Amino acid sequence: MEAISNLKSQSIKPQERKAAIYCRVASSHPNDAGVIGVQLDRLRSFAKQHGYNVCMEYLDDGYGGNNLNRPAFVQMEADINSGKIDTVIVRCIDRIARDMFIREKWISDSKAKGINVIALDGSHEQPSFVEGLLELMQAM
Repeated sequence: MEAISNLKSQSIKPQERKAAIYCRVASSHPNDAGVIGVQLDRLRSFAKQHGYNVCMEYLDDGYGGNNLNRPAFVQMEADINSGKIDTVIVRCIDRIARDMFIREKWISDSKAKGINVIALDGSHEQPSFVEGLLELMQAM
C-alpha cells in the first residue's frame, strides 16, 4: 500500500521515520464541523497500523487549497526544511493543494529533499503529471 518517494528513503523503516500528519478542510461551514477530526483519526489509525512514528500534526481548518500559504502548511514546510520530519501522511494528495501545478511542484521538491509523501487513497503511488509529461517529452 505504501510507496516510497525516492531511492534514498527505501532503506528506512516506517518506525525510524519522523512522520507528520497533514489535514486540510477548506470550509468552515457549521455543517462541516468535525470533518477535520475524521481526517485526523483516519490518518492516526493508518500511521499506527503501519508503524509510523508521528511526531507532528498539522491542521489547516477552513483554508482552501488554491495556494500553499496556510499557517499549518507553512509550519510543516519549516519543519521539513529543519529536518524535524521526513514523511508526510495525508488523506488524499489534494489536501496538499488543489491546483495541480502547485501540488506537483511541491511533491517534486519534497522528493528532492528526501521526503516520503503518503496519501491514504493511493494517489501518491501514481506518477505525477509533471513526471509523466517529462517522460513523454523525452520519448519524442
